[in-house]
Amino acid sequence: MRIARPMLMCAVAALFLSVLPACAQGVRFISPQDGDTVRDMVRFEATKPSPNSGWISYKVEKGGSGDFVAAVTEPFVFVWDTRARDDKDKPLYGDGQYTITAVAMSPRGRKAGEATVTVTVKNAISASDRPSSVQPRLLYERNDEVYYTARGSWTIKPAADEEEPDDVYEMAKDANGAMVANWKNKVMSPTEAGGRAVLHVVVGSAGEQMGAEDISVFDEAGDSHTYLAMPDGTMRLKHDDASAFRYAELFLQLPDKPLKQGDTWTSQMRMLPVPQSDTEVNTINAKHRVEGFEWVNGHKCLRIRSTFSVKGEKLKLRLQPKAQQGDMFGGEPGDMGGMDPMMMAPPDAMMGMDPMMGMEGMMGMEGGMGGMGGAPELESDYSGERVTYWAFDVNRPVRIVDTITHSLEIERSAIGGDMSMMGGEFMPDMGMMPVDPGGPPPMDPGMAPGMDPGAMPPGFDPAMAGGMGMEGMMTQQMEPAEPMKVRINVTLSIEEVPHAQGLR
Repeated sequence: MRIARPMLMCAVAALFLSVLPACAQGVRFISPQDGDTVRDMVRFEATKPSPNSGWISYKVEKGGSGDFVAAVTEPFVFVWDTRARDDKDKPLYGDGQYTITAVAMSPRGRKAGEATVTVTVKNAISASDRPSSVQPRLLYERNDEVYYTARGSWTIKPAADEEEPDDVYEMAKDANGAMVANWKNKVMSPTEAGGRAVLHVVVGSAGEQMGAEDISVFDEAGDSHTYLAMPDGTMRLKHDDASAFRYAELFLQLPDKPLKQGDTWTSQMRMLPVPQSDTEVNTINAKHRVEGFEWVNGHKCLRIRSTFSVKGEKLKLRLQPKAQQGDMFGGEPGDMGGMDPMMMAPPDAMMGMDPMMGMEGMMGMEGGMGGMGGAPELESDYSGERVTYWAFDVNRPVRIVDTITHSLEIERSAIGGDMSMMGGEFMPDMGMMPVDPGGPPPMDPGMAPGMDPGAMPPGFDPAMAGGMGMEGMMTQQMEPAEPMKVRINVTLSIEEVPHAQGLR
């Protein structure tokens, strides 16, 4: 039977149009596929003609509106976080149908083809798939090995009423930082009824970086720590005198009751105000609320939001890289090798000098001289929240996300690097300059050379005459500087992963 040419042409055109969305003008989606239901992290991958030149831009649209989210070169892979949120914690991509477009571009930036697929995002667990309530418990089975990766960052910015914001930005060049840590929880003894599991927390690669310094490896890297995992979600060292691994302890205490959406409670929570290696883990009281049920990393989870606020907390924060601490003296922290010889002079050369001028007076006991005394202790008001994704199908957290904002004042003496660090305390109450015991008597520090004390007119300030004198000079140059008013924004995420770097 012969088929009329017009009919044949229509059939070919229809076949061509049926494959056009996923493969057009030589551009083809490998993942996702058209019609897929996706959640959590979604891998975009497409191919194009001339893969060794140009790039592919991916666009995400819902209801006809959307944005380009990435431009990638070969192998043209991008991971789309369907859970991404804006700075007000509102979801950027709710559940629903999305059109994903891959646009191939030539090296000159000209469009060389495109392809589209339609997918359905479904992060929420449907009512038919979730229980009416869940009793969350931290439970481990025999031979379980669970891997985690923590990633954190801290960024310093001037407060709205800081009068010299440029100083804060200058400090932030060295003080801003980030960290990463990998570890696994290896079950040595499983959870028993009413009991607890014994875990070896084995730390893999872990370190931090501040400013432009090299990465500093954490002391715990390569170590093993033994913890008790309690059913209420808390983690305790098996032996009180054993060394701890901070990131394994960031728990929230679960209530002893089933939870459903909208339920609230108050309990203790362990958190890191700033994830620097100097900062200690704090135990605080937080308010918790079950926001809903979601899929995360392939697990059915409770989404729990915890909020907290702390006033006047004493924190030890390092404001510059370790490699720079002590640079004022040209040596390592605590190293006096580069100190001015006057500071190392024998006792008889210090005649007439206030005895309190020594190192205690110079350093203000804590944190002076650019960190020679260690990280300075600062007082902070801070607030924040934690979102915990508790997988009730495997009885453990699979993702934890902390966001914290600090408001505090930093004395300029805690930073170092210029005269302002002295803050009026660097050389207190100096009476006179050191003298040679065999030389002439010291000059009155307020007296200009050759001036007769009786010839001073009323209202005359001797400190302003001649070279000003030492006391006058100190008064004029070392007025206490106003502290810097700053905000520190902290983010920290802990996520269960298939494997972790530095671990086997």
